Amino acid sequence: MKHLLTCALTLLLSLCLFAGACAWAEEEPVAAPDFSFSDELGEHYFTDYLGKPILMNIWATWCPPCRAELPHFDEAYATYGDRINFLMISVDSDQDYAATVASFLLENGYSFPSMLDPNANSLMTYGINSIPVTVIVAPDGTLLGGQVGMLDAQTLQAYIDVLLSYVEE
Repeated sequence: MKHLLTCALTLLLSLCLFAGACAWAEEEPVAAPDFSFSDELGEHYFTDYLGKPILMNIWATWCPPCRAELPHFDEAYATYGDRINFLMISVDSDQDYAATVASFLLENGYSFPSMLDPNANSLMTYGINSIPVTVIVAPDGTLLGGQVGMLDAQTLQAYIDVLLSYVEE
């Protein structure tokens, strides 16, 4: 079942997501590239989070589609955060970006941890110039798929179901 879900998602993503322009939407397994980001504890690397499935979302406080999908991510984090690493990476880059993001999260009551990437390393690493972006990664670091643009709750749940197939065996 896990293989069937992965194949179906890979085929779907290859055909319609990233409009075929994403270099890593290939048949051969591709490792998720490493990049750095930070939080209040310091600098981290993407590869620090391997070992559990990863749901990465790249967003910003000023982005309307990002703001629209964040409640779905917060709800998913509350339900699945113990089984999936949620990397919610803000690319806000104003002068006081850390305070901007912290204030936004507090004002909206979000519980997911947010990482900071004011230099947009994440977007440059993946060759993407638009947000929001969601990427799903297997525990071993294999890219499973992703989407540029806002996710609805059903699509997010489908991604989570794929990731859970790596946890619940």
